[in-house]
Amino acid sequence: MPKRPRQPVLDDDDDKPPEPDGDEDEEDKEDDEDEEDDEDEEDDEEDDEEDDEEKEDGKEEEEGEEGEEEDRGSEEGAQGQPTVPLHKQVTRLGAEKYELTQRVNGLEKKNAEWKTQHDDLEKENKRLLATNAALHRELEALNEKIGPVNEGREDDESSADDGLHIVSKSTGKERNLADYVLAMMLPPNHHKHQPPQNYKEIGHLFPHLLQRDKTGSRLFTVESRNYVHITCQLRHWAAKRDATESEIASDSNVHFKLQVCYADTGEPVDKTELRNNPANLFDPPEGNMSVCQMNSGKVSWRFKVHFLSRLTEPIGRLFMFKVTCTTAEILEKKDVDFSCCSPPFQVISRDLTSRKGKKKDGSVDGE
Repeated sequence: MPKRPRQPVLDDDDDKPPEPDGDEDEEDKEDDEDEEDDEDEEDDEEDDEEDDEEKEDGKEEEEGEEGEEEDRGSEEGAQGQPTVPLHKQVTRLGAEKYELTQRVNGLEKKNAEWKTQHDDLEKENKRLLATNAALHRELEALNEKIGPVNEGREDDESSADDGLHIVSKSTGKERNLADYVLAMMLPPNHHKHQPPQNYKEIGHLFPHLLQRDKTGSRLFTVESRNYVHITCQLRHWAAKRDATESEIASDSNVHFKLQVCYADTGEPVDKTELRNNPANLFDPPEGNMSVCQMNSGKVSWRFKVHFLSRLTEPIGRLFMFKVTCTTAEILEKKDVDFSCCSPPFQVISRDLTSRKGKKKDGSVDGE
């Protein structure tokens, strides 16, 4: 602050203030110069403070620009491209997910179709194997009964009209059991019939129906709710005539046993392996009726079945009936086999033709 100039003291007796001395004037001048120097220093300090403030403002502006540049840099992608907005990314990912879902659904549908085709082919293969096995067994049985072909023999060796040579001729009471066969009776000319056929309408109770399977092939069918009637006839194949039990056994006491087997393996059906686990395979139970005595060259069984093809493991297996001789006198004979097998067949609970109608391909629906 500037110093206030000192005033001279006046005496009461003095009329006028004394004139300042020369020393006082110099002191006043020095005081004025000091005041001016102080004011200059204060001005310099204010200028310095303003310069400092301007520098700090400049630094802040530079730092703000650098921050903005860093923000802009962080918004750029790894490849120098601007980042896509989040909602657009969500939309794009949703579209990709839908496309992938559609492709997966299409592949699953194709896989299901291929699996169905594979299962159908497996079933058809099993059916053909069963048919082939049955035919092979019949062929072997016929070859055993026919014996070697008599080539180069004299004309007195008689032969059947169908070209099959007789193994031997009976002389007196001697008989060759190889001349006899056991044949299962089926509908006449069944091998020429075209599905669908209902054999119950013409009085035959085995098989009940002739249908087509899923591949269009012929397939015999048995209904479990209806009785099955199996009849076998003893035949003299060379003479093409019916025969009786007295021609093959000395006491005319000949017995035969009925079994149900799997057509693809020939193994007897085990009731414990069926999914419905029946108490018996037949009604009446097989223990009471499976063995039957031949009468007048015929042996017959009448029964219902307690098994279904859809209850086998694997599902859909075919069956066949097998009839074999149990008489010890005949079993002791070599190269003699009085047995026969039925064609393969499926078992359903009932035919639904009357309800759902016949299909264009001749196949029918059953349970």
